Amino acid sequence: MIKMFKSKILFEIVSPSRMSSDKHKEKVLNSLAEQILEIKNIDFLNIPEIVDENWEGQPNYRNMNPRKFAHKLFEKTRIKSIVNKVVAHLNGEKGFKEWLDETISEYKIKEFVFVGPNTDVHSYPGPSVLKANQIAKKIPKVLVGNILIPLRQNEALKVFEKTKSGADFFTTQVLFESEKIKKVLSEYDSLCKKEKIKPAKIFLGFCPVSTKYDVEFLKWLGVEIPEKTEKDLLADNALMAQKSLNAVKSAWEDVNAFVNDNNISVPIGLNIEEIFLHNLPYCKELTDALTI
Repeated sequence: MIKMFKSKILFEIVSPSRMSSDKHKEKVLNSLAEQILEIKNIDFLNIPEIVDENWEGQPNYRNMNPRKFAHKLFEKTRIKSIVNKVVAHLNGEKGFKEWLDETISEYKIKEFVFVGPNTDVHSYPGPSVLKANQIAKKIPKVLVGNILIPLRQNEALKVFEKTKSGADFFTTQVLFESEKIKKVLSEYDSLCKKEKIKPAKIFLGFCPVSTKYDVEFLKWLGVEIPEKTEKDLLADNALMAQKSLNAVKSAWEDVNAFVNDNNISVPIGLNIEEIFLHNLPYCKELTDALTI
């Protein structure tokens, strides 16, 4: 049964490099905690798992363990975290259950985003996202989220199937335009109404940018930035951050208007993403500026 996830704003923040010294990690944690406490209205911190794969599909974890990072941030901010996990890399359903039990018992975390593999080229040992949802939802008071990528074909149907498997909410890929997510919301809404299933909450992902590298990295991640928007952002480095904030505000307002004007029953929220530490002040500005 789908729960209504009442939170409105998630704040996604990346853990420091796994190769950093303990002293550096502590310094980063203290700085992040201090800045996070200055941001209003954050319901949950959203901690992604940063993982690369080699040619065989085996994982390389580049950053500090998200569970440890989330636990330490909670100690400093008292804000709970949602922990992301690429379940495909775990050792079968048994390995997933062990990871889940350890996360709940040792780190006191019961809010998750389960993520699939980067590609379908390899055969992965872990469970599918659908199976992970089903297993986790057997545990009382666990909240389960998945990822929504508007660019994928048949994404509304995939979101619908994941909802039926137990997903309480979804976080989207970073957005710089609104047309594709509006299409997914409309199709997903129709599927839910047809089958009389309560829709999960969709948290729209937004990330300000302030350097050319930011733009290049987001595109490498698969984020779609419209050509006109990209040219506008790159035209003037000094104005890039403000222009990206304007683009995000415009997209958010457009989706809200679409939802209201078309009687879309899918609840939406915000996932403000701090992919780059130097953009944290702009994330704060964005969180303060957008209204729900």
